[in-house]
Amino acid sequence: RARLQRILERGIKYTVPFYGAVAFAFFWLSPLLVRAAFPQYVPAIPLLRIVSFYFPFIGVAHILTSFYLSHLEQRKQFFLLAGRLGFFFFSAPLWLVSFGIFGTALELILTYSLFNITRLMAFLQAYPELRIRWKEIFAFDEYDKRMVKRLFQKFRGTSAP
Repeated sequence: RARLQRILERGIKYTVPFYGAVAFAFFWLSPLLVRAAFPQYVPAIPLLRIVSFYFPFIGVAHILTSFYLSHLEQRKQFFLLAGRLGFFFFSAPLWLVSFGIFGTALELILTYSLFNITRLMAFLQAYPELRIRWKEIFAFDEYDKRMVKRLFQKFRGTSAP
C-alpha cells in the first residue's frame, strides 16, 4: 500500500506539471501548427485552445485507469464509464444549444473532469488507506532532487549514478 501511495502522489506530482507545460505549449503553438499543416482547420483553433485546458489532468486519468485495471476493478470502471456516457448524452445537447460549438469543447472538459474526480473518489473510497497528501505533492524532497539531477544528466548525455 505504501508503494501504491507513492505511485499516486508522484504520478500527480509529476504528470500535472508535465502535461501543464504541454498544454501551455499547445495553446500557444497550435495556431502556428494548424495554419502551416492543416489550413482548412484554422476555424477550429479556438476549440483546440479550449480543450487544452484539460491537458494537465491527462496524466492523472492514465494513473487512475492503471489503478482500476491493475486492481481488477474493471466492473467499477465500466459503471463509471457508463455514467460518463449518460452524463454526456444529457449535457452535450444542453451545452451545444447554450454555447454553440464552443459548448462542445466546454462540455468535454466538464465531463472528463467530473469523470476523473468521480473515479478518484471511488478508488479512494475502495482503498481508504490511500489518500492524497497535498503536502507530499507540493514538497520538494530528496527523491525529487535525485530525479532532477538524473533528468539533467540525461539531457547532458551522462549517465546517472
